[in-house]
Amino acid sequence: MADIIVPMYTLLDTTRAHDFSMQEEEFLSLVETFEKSLLEERKALLDAAQARDQEELHRTLHTLKGYLPFLCQASFCEQITELDQMVRGNQLDLVVQGVMSIMPHLDVLHAEIVQWQSSYHSKKG
Repeated sequence: MADIIVPMYTLLDTTRAHDFSMQEEEFLSLVETFEKSLLEERKALLDAAQARDQEELHRTLHTLKGYLPFLCQASFCEQITELDQMVRGNQLDLVVQGVMSIMPHLDVLHAEIVQWQSSYHSKKG
């Protein structure tokens, strides 16, 4: 008998979204929206960091801070919150450095979401 391999995620935490007691259709829609938004916000965040655009950094970090808690490990959400607080405190150099350090994590989170979606749909199919 083959062992079932359950993917281990480092950043994705789907149990957090289920805490909101959504029905399955709502949950799947949330994950899809989350995945698309994450790609958009990742690009905006990188562009803002490279341009050292404090207003755009604040807007994008604030947006991420608002929706990441639905599907992301709490520790990573805390990093985003800290960066959001720092950008409001005029610590632009530290924020840019912090944003650049989280970029690989945003890529991992996106890959984990795509992997989860694929796994979910293959089980339902």
